[in-house]
Amino acid sequence: MDDSAERSLRGTDRPAPGPREGVVSAPFGQGGVAAVARDDLAEAAAIIARNPEKHQGKSYNLVGNTVITAQDLADTVGAEYRPGKLSTLRQALDSAALLPFQSPMLLSIHSAARHGFLEETGTDIIDILGREPLNPLHIAAAAATA
Repeated sequence: MDDSAERSLRGTDRPAPGPREGVVSAPFGQGGVAAVARDDLAEAAAIIARNPEKHQGKSYNLVGNTVITAQDLADTVGAEYRPGKLSTLRQALDSAALLPFQSPMLLSIHSAARHGFLEETGTDIIDILGREPLNPLHIAAAAATA
């Protein structure tokens, strides 16, 4: 869940705390995400914008080259992973002060991850950056424990 949605659900502007009582809970099931760091996506966009002729007519699948799961995150931060339910997330989102698009977007992301639809990996981001991407698990772990 993004930080603004988390703050809305908690009814505060304070940043979200780390795993609550040593537990990571989200309705991802055992599904994962081939995530890419925002900094890598921004750098890729800048690279393409600086040399558009090189990229003309090409399309890229900007997914990560590895899949991370909520269990991976829990293991990394030393927490227990307890898969949540989509229905519980829906109830929480329905009562939150979110923009109209946020609730269905967040439910869609969670559902797609839960069912494995976000696990396709690729190397286009590596090809554009000319290096390995940042580790999204390390970024998620840092955010979860901040």
